[in-house]
Amino acid sequence: MTSQYLLIGLSLMGCMVFLLKKWGIWRAMIALSIVSSSLRAPLFQEVPSTFWYILQFGSLGIAFLALLLSPARALRRIDRNVITCLVIFLFFAAMSVLVSAHRRESLVQVILLAGVFGFLIFSYKYRWDTRDQIRGDLSTIFLTIVFLQAVGLMGYAFSSWAIDPDYGRFTGVYSNANYAGMMAAIAIPLGLGLMKKEPTFRSLLLLTTLYLALLLSGSRGSILAASIGIVLVLSLAKGRALLAFLPVVLPSTILFFTSGADFILEGLQSILERSNSGDLSSGRLDLYGDTFGLFLSAPILGVGYRASELVMGGVTGHNVYLVALADVGILGFGAIIFLIAFIIKAAKGSGENKFLFGVFLTVGVIELTESSIFGFGGPTALTVWLIALMLAASGCGETNPLSSSELESQMFEVKHNSGRKSERPQMIRKSSGQPKPFLKGNTV
Repeated sequence: MTSQYLLIGLSLMGCMVFLLKKWGIWRAMIALSIVSSSLRAPLFQEVPSTFWYILQFGSLGIAFLALLLSPARALRRIDRNVITCLVIFLFFAAMSVLVSAHRRESLVQVILLAGVFGFLIFSYKYRWDTRDQIRGDLSTIFLTIVFLQAVGLMGYAFSSWAIDPDYGRFTGVYSNANYAGMMAAIAIPLGLGLMKKEPTFRSLLLLTTLYLALLLSGSRGSILAASIGIVLVLSLAKGRALLAFLPVVLPSTILFFTSGADFILEGLQSILERSNSGDLSSGRLDLYGDTFGLFLSAPILGVGYRASELVMGGVTGHNVYLVALADVGILGFGAIIFLIAFIIKAAKGSGENKFLFGVFLTVGVIELTESSIFGFGGPTALTVWLIALMLAASGCGETNPLSSSELESQMFEVKHNSGRKSERPQMIRKSSGQPKPFLKGNTV
């Protein structure tokens, strides 16, 4: 057991040394946090969860310290409204502890919420001053997800640890198939928006990895959400139709008719069997009724932040909107609605980053059948909140689009922004005529 911990530790240290050199502290720590939250799965079930929690949140602490080395960016009024909504939601979550039936558990979750929201607010204020910076950070998230899904697909094809033993669905490195589907659904429209219009072999390979992970997960909510997100991205980032559909038509056709594609056919067959079972909601409709009943029992402050799951015997409500109503009541839910509205308003004029609306909508649809964005121990929550706030921060300034070749080389060539004020590009306000880019090249 000790040798296993040592091997994992040395491997992570080696990866961090490499990423710190190429990506810089903030990006490397975000990647480590996402990876740590993903690897806390049956594949490493002998490794205590405490080990992964320390890695996951300790890396965020280091990223937070790195933010303090940078000067604060100039915030618009709408930016301050976004931050205010985060603080107000945190306040009502804390108030709900007073009425929670599981006060200790709710208090622990509120403390975790305060820590993560604090990190997000500081990132929003100190990190995203240019769209080049934002696109570089988005590419870090995208490539991290692709890497994790690729590792999972190798396990699915050549072993059994990436397969759900009960349903035969693809779980990859995640604890369940729904997480695998959600992460793939988020990354597909994100990748489509970041890459240039002309498909290349490498861009097709990256997207094919995500498409396969999404389909094999059997997560019907994620498949639907990804489809809607793809359509919106194609409408906002025109000319990417080939990039969106070639990874499905060409590689999948080849794989389906080769002898090595048995694992794909078996995975799709399990999806059809679940669809023919008669209950397309997988029991979620009953959960929705129970969750809404909890809200009616405590409509003002809710039953306690993150307490509805405990009240329902450890079963989640599988709808983040109903769960938020039940947990923090109409007051906390109102803060979420205003936050969504302010994020959308702040993102107006986001230029080449407007494709993030497609990613944002994808998350919104996913959360109709899931309730993961406040589960900060899981892999989706941090990813979703970072993307949402980067969407809001994209509403100022201008930049050049990031080509697919530049995106695909991020793993090896991302330059670290030193954070010194003299080296930061100045924000350019809109003026008559064609707006000028911040820089001649892409600084990510």
